[in-house]
Amino acid sequence: VGFAIFKNAWPLDAVKGRVSMTPIEGGGVQISSGLLEMEVGEIFAHGRFVLNAPKDRGEQSWGLEVGVQNARLTEAGPYLPTSLSPAFRQWLQDAVLGGQAPASSMIFHGPPTADTPKEHKTFELLFDVKDLSMRYHPEWPAVDEVEALVFAGNHGAVVHDAVGRLYTSTVHNINVQVPIVHGGGVEQVEVDAELVGPLDDSIRFINETPLAALTNRVTAHWQGSGN
Repeated sequence: VGFAIFKNAWPLDAVKGRVSMTPIEGGGVQISSGLLEMEVGEIFAHGRFVLNAPKDRGEQSWGLEVGVQNARLTEAGPYLPTSLSPAFRQWLQDAVLGGQAPASSMIFHGPPTADTPKEHKTFELLFDVKDLSMRYHPEWPAVDEVEALVFAGNHGAVVHDAVGRLYTSTVHNINVQVPIVHGGGVEQVEVDAELVGPLDDSIRFINETPLAALTNRVTAHWQGSGN
């Protein structure tokens, strides 16, 4: 199944459902589906789409809604829209090291033509992720065993109240903002979280991140005990 908003056609193993074509008054056609059932490997999906194609290209539009089960986050590339900036796509590819999405949903709508400006095409993604491993920046340590709801769209990506593990410590109340700036790039990643665990983990976090330089490496030889 292929849609212009994705770089390549989706390599589905099976699709079951009904697609209809209806003439539009004044010329053109509407192509729409009922609920479609799709399978690829261990991934199951349900979705529907509609394409309105009147003669006037300026009035053409399309929409796609998909719910997906059992997806591996490292294999999400084919399902990311081309309206994402190359920089943001590269950040996702580099940052996500592993994890599962037991349930996720995707909504796309806008003009169907490839030459339409990206800002006129809207998408919303929601991922319920489990056991996510993410290195959100090369100079900061990876966060593992993350459970979170991840929202992404034209604006960027947002995570609220996630939990995970950093070193041997538990991290909770994780909030992440990855805003997409004008032109589609990613200039910063904002992370706020609370860490509970051995004091040595906190010292290590300072020593192995840019915080070391910011604190003039005052903790370089510190040791601690307790939580």
